[in-house]
Amino acid sequence: HGTTMTNTIESFYNDVKMLDENKIKQLRATYISAAPPHHEKYFTDKLPGNYNYIGLIHMLFPNAPIIHCRREAADTCLSCYRQLFTSGHEYSYDMTELGSQYQFYEKLMAFWHQLLPGRILDITYEDTITDTGSQAKKLIEHCGLEWEDECLNFHQTKRAITTASFHQVRKPIYKTSLKGWRRYEKQLEPLFKALGPYAPKEYLQNKKI
Repeated sequence: HGTTMTNTIESFYNDVKMLDENKIKQLRATYISAAPPHHEKYFTDKLPGNYNYIGLIHMLFPNAPIIHCRREAADTCLSCYRQLFTSGHEYSYDMTELGSQYQFYEKLMAFWHQLLPGRILDITYEDTITDTGSQAKKLIEHCGLEWEDECLNFHQTKRAITTASFHQVRKPIYKTSLKGWRRYEKQLEPLFKALGPYAPKEYLQNKKI
């Protein structure tokens, strides 16, 4: 993990050195032109791999809110493992590679927080489930938007949804996915071992790794 992490950070700094204002404007325009067609003033890009590019996102869109959605590691990885991505994310098809990738993600996010203090808002999945109102208001405030009660009725939206979570977006908040890994605990042992310190507390307390 150390070598991969070092290469990623070095690559970021090397890329930054090559960017002047004209190049930044060009990259910004290219991204906007490639975004899915929409008629709203704002849109959200929530691709799973965005955490790799937070430094670049900050440079291209300094006013864009960056929200880091956290979730228990085992549930996060299980969700990725069960999702058949249309392309990329090959690591998600192997539990050991998935756990290794998660450890890399944690270290990289710690780096971005250190490099850009206060720039990234952490929102926790579990807190959002149990205290939706306050978490939603914190998110809206971070985005510099005015609160509307309709934010809590997101599942009633009529707009098109093209992401992998389109089924969930059509439903109200539900709790059935909390600790979902428990239903597959025996099958997920290779993942828990690969997660190391990020494995479920219950698993670590049993001293299985």
